[in-house]
Amino acid sequence: MVALGSALIALAVSGATGIYTLWPALSPDPKTKVEATLKTLAFDRNVTYSRYVDRFPRRRTNGAPPDRNGNVFYIGAEIEGFKREHLRVRWFTYEATNQTRLDNLGSTAPLEEIFRPQAPVNTQIAQVWVPSPPQTGEYFVRFELYAPGNVLLSFVDSAPFHVEQV
Repeated sequence: MVALGSALIALAVSGATGIYTLWPALSPDPKTKVEATLKTLAFDRNVTYSRYVDRFPRRRTNGAPPDRNGNVFYIGAEIEGFKREHLRVRWFTYEATNQTRLDNLGSTAPLEEIFRPQAPVNTQIAQVWVPSPPQTGEYFVRFELYAPGNVLLSFVDSAPFHVEQV
């Protein structure tokens, strides 16, 4: 009986090893290192929400008015140790002159799913639309990257930008 049990365990282990050897994408993340870095790469200015949604027809809308003006930020993430997990982003707009977070300009969802790494080490770029502040001034946007369990992994500030309201 012991020999049979041992043989079955060995067969199961070697079967899994064989599957992972033939199809490495199926193997679990070894989680030998867990980290992430977030960068703002560029942004498109003065993009209405409807024009942003038109870029991605299957994207869920967040209820913003279609003619609301904003900026589309390209944010890049270098992610290690989160294979097949969902990483989420929050953003907040700040007044650049005094580093004050604007109460009424932040992510509309608690956390927006944006990165889904498919390898143990992964680099991805996402587009995030952020509405323009209603007053003239200098601003920047802070992006925060969260792992499952609402663990803050990284954050980055955009370059400052000027808003002119007429």
